[in-house]
Amino acid sequence: MLALVNQLSSVIASRVSRGEPYALVDYPDYNNPGDAAIWLGTRIVLEAVTGRVPDYVSTLKGFNAVACVSKIGDGCVFLLGGGSFGSLYGKHHARRLAAISALPRNRIVQLPFSLAGLDGAVIAETRRVVRSHPGITLIARDRATLSKATALFDVEILLAPDPAHAVTLKAPAPITAETWLLRRDQERDDEDAADVAGDRFDWVDIGRLRLLNRLGKLGLVLAPASACIAVMDRTAKLKVTAAVNRLAIGERVVTDRLHGMILAQMIGRDVAVRDNATGKVSAYLETWGASLAGVSIAGTERAA
Repeated sequence: MLALVNQLSSVIASRVSRGEPYALVDYPDYNNPGDAAIWLGTRIVLEAVTGRVPDYVSTLKGFNAVACVSKIGDGCVFLLGGGSFGSLYGKHHARRLAAISALPRNRIVQLPFSLAGLDGAVIAETRRVVRSHPGITLIARDRATLSKATALFDVEILLAPDPAHAVTLKAPAPITAETWLLRRDQERDDEDAADVAGDRFDWVDIGRLRLLNRLGKLGLVLAPASACIAVMDRTAKLKVTAAVNRLAIGERVVTDRLHGMILAQMIGRDVAVRDNATGKVSAYLETWGASLAGVSIAGTERAA
């Protein structure tokens, strides 16, 4: 695990100087605890590399280029990584492109991402925005994304693992042999899992996550600007804890969620993975699987 964190840290250190002001944009103010884990890991790695906290933080929806530049000058802007880069999350991706376009004098680093659909119009617009920016770096989260993005975009693209590996986790003891975390959203594969008879859930079924998300949004509205980063970090930690506690029920976790796999592996569970619709789960395992002990493709783990 340390090797993955060190590799990510090395890549980020090549883009930013220690002590340099910087911004971290795209705080995930929604239910998904996987993105909360990305936020926490990113905060840990960036602070270790730069020696300072971000000078400006925001959601993508709440991003203000003037306020950002007033805080960081010509410093670096980091865009949170994850699986929302592309047409599958069109509104979010459009906001990402708008933020890039609004910062022509700042270096931009798109942190480790997986492609999530790129239809013709989105490809063209993304290519235009990326090509027009003089100082942008894209970091692919897996080799499949690296290959596809290199073919699509005329810009430097690096490879690094997901920041969630940098988070320290604690988990309760398991109480059942197996639990299944299976998607019920637009990234669900068509593979039929109706035969699952045991403990089965998706993130949306964790009521505490919904409550924490509402409270976190309220906290950001009420908090002074100087306290926003503390509210973001605290909410993200609570979301990840709620997700880990639910995953930890099983001695073995079967999942088609990338961060279901990462979090379960980090708390020492055996993990069997199914792929999702975008292929990012298998692509990640193929790229970094040598460092992910106890993780296998569902249906092959007993023979391995």
